[in-house]
Amino acid sequence: MQKNPQWATVNYGTFMCLDCSGRHRSLGVHISFVRSVGMDKWKDWEVKRMQAGGNDAFRAYCKQNGIQGLAIDQKYKSHEAAVYAAKLKAKTTGEPYVEPARAPAAGTGFGGGAGAPAAIRPGGANQKSDAWSWDSAPTSGAARN
Repeated sequence: MQKNPQWATVNYGTFMCLDCSGRHRSLGVHISFVRSVGMDKWKDWEVKRMQAGGNDAFRAYCKQNGIQGLAIDQKYKSHEAAVYAAKLKAKTTGEPYVEPARAPAAGTGFGGGAGAPAAIRPGGANQKSDAWSWDSAPTSGAARN
């Protein structure tokens, strides 16, 4: 765990080290939008996502959903991670939660374009209400995600 991470992924509201920021950038901004804590100018909506998210909350969610041990690309390209990002977005924007579409089986030829989770792409998913609560998950702490 790094004590003073200087990078963040806005989609998931988590902080990370320089090495992890490079890996996150390679995923594409549609999956992990990376910002420098000190060098970038932050928009209000980005700050709200960081305040509502947190490394501990995301870590607990990953553990509950069986994705905590996956490699970074597998974890963040999973349906479970897209659901987390969509719920965080809904919580911080006041927009309704939109269930991300599941990726089709490999080799089917159908897809949503560049592997983007529907939670982050405009359109492309059906609206669904959900009773999942943020209140049960911790919201602070910094670590590698």
